[in-house]
Amino acid sequence: MRPFVLLVSVAALAFAVSGGPLRPQPAFAAHHLAEISEVMVGFDGNPNVQYVEINQRDALNQNFVQGTILTAFGPTGSFLGVVLTVPGNVNPGLDRKWVMGTAAFETASGIQADFEFPAGPMSPVGGMVCWGGLGLTDPTNPNHYVDCVAYGTYTGTVVPSPPKTSLPAGDCQQSLTRVIPTTTFNAPNPPDGTWADGNNSTDFALAAPSPQNDAGLIGTLTGLNTDGDLLNDCRDPDDDNDTINDTVDNCRL
Repeated sequence: MRPFVLLVSVAALAFAVSGGPLRPQPAFAAHHLAEISEVMVGFDGNPNVQYVEINQRDALNQNFVQGTILTAFGPTGSFLGVVLTVPGNVNPGLDRKWVMGTAAFETASGIQADFEFPAGPMSPVGGMVCWGGLGLTDPTNPNHYVDCVAYGTYTGTVVPSPPKTSLPAGDCQQSLTRVIPTTTFNAPNPPDGTWADGNNSTDFALAAPSPQNDAGLIGTLTGLNTDGDLLNDCRDPDDDNDTINDTVDNCRL
């Protein structure tokens, strides 16, 4: 989500923590080199299938995520609440992923979410999800998170990382998936490297969902597809492929 390139220094970190305009994102801190890699709110007509996948962009210390929070903002930028406070840590590893999701997600995907949350306020068509923020005193401020993804019809403030992606948080068949990682390093190991922040509008695309939990299991979400074409029924304007649009077809299936 973050388009700026920041050279992280002790002085900059101190400035950020003390309330300056920079978001605290030290390259050497636990979980600060992780990113939101996949978001889905609703699948195959079931709005309760929801998950957020996190990708660890460094092998060291990114697994210390206990106490971080997942929050949701509405289409106009209003704070909708804390979706989940992460109750434990995960395994370390470069590009190792883990998932926060609903019980409906577990049923639909066939894998266990690492941390389960009840289907809540996340909007499928427009909003923003934020994750991170260990020890946050103000969860309503997007600047205080490790990563936020603004999407769809969202019209609220995206600070400090505009713009948003125009894509929704999934389209009942595909998930909102990061295709460009947020982090690159000019040196082998942080904190000597630089953090290259991402851009929501170019870094995400709709793609086949591939949620992966901390055990390395990849979920498979398969929706109803009556005519066997490339579109699930929830997206297909002609579910039985008889050239008559579903809206006027007296025998839609």
